[in-house]
Amino acid sequence: MIIILYKVFKSAIMRKIKNISLFILPLLLIWAVTSLFFQNRQLAIVKRSNQQQVEIDSLKMDQFYRYTIKYGDFVPVPLSKEMSITDSINRVIKMGDVINNRKFIFHFDETNCFTCVEKFLPYLEKLGKKVGKRNVIIMGSYERSENLFATLARLELHEFPVYNLDPVYLKDTRIGDLNAPFIFETDSLFQTKNFFIPEKELPTLSDLYLKKI
Repeated sequence: MIIILYKVFKSAIMRKIKNISLFILPLLLIWAVTSLFFQNRQLAIVKRSNQQQVEIDSLKMDQFYRYTIKYGDFVPVPLSKEMSITDSINRVIKMGDVINNRKFIFHFDETNCFTCVEKFLPYLEKLGKKVGKRNVIIMGSYERSENLFATLARLELHEFPVYNLDPVYLKDTRIGDLNAPFIFETDSLFQTKNFFIPEKELPTLSDLYLKKI
C-alpha cells in the first residue's frame, strides 16, 4: 500500500514539475530573446554614438584648422620692442634688440600644460631646420625667470635662444587669457603672422602648420 501511494505521489509531483517546466521554458525563451534584442539595440546605439562623436571631432578639427592656421595672420600678439626680456644669465634685454628680423616665437607660461609644450618641441626642431634655429625663439612667461631655465635645462634645447618675458606684459590680454602655448612669426615691426596654437591631441595640425611655413 505504501509503495502504491509513493508511486501515485511521485507521479503527481512529476506531472506538476512538467507543467511548471512547460510554463517556465517559454518565459525563459522570451527573456533570452528580449535580452538579445536590447543588447543588440544598445550596441547599435553605442556605434551610432561613436560615429556621431567622430563626426563632431572631425568638425572640431576642421574649425581648429580654420581658425589657427588659415586665419593665423589675423591674430595680433601685443608685444613691442620696448618690452624687457631676461636671458639665461639674468641679463635684461630689450625685445627690439633680439627681434631685428624675421623670427618665430614659441611662447608658453608656467600655468600652461607643459605636456603640450613638450609635445610641440619636435616640431620646433623641424621648424629650426627650415628657418634656422637662431630664428626660432623660445619665450616663457614665468614669475621667476630662473624657474623657466631650470625647467628647460633637462630638455637639451641646443641653439634655440631662450628668454623670459615678465607675465605682467600679457596679463589681462586676450592672448594671455588663452592659457595655452602658442607660436607665431614676427619681425622688427612686430607684425604678427602665422599664429598657431599646437594641440597635443591633434599632431596632424602641427604637421600642416610646418608645411605652411
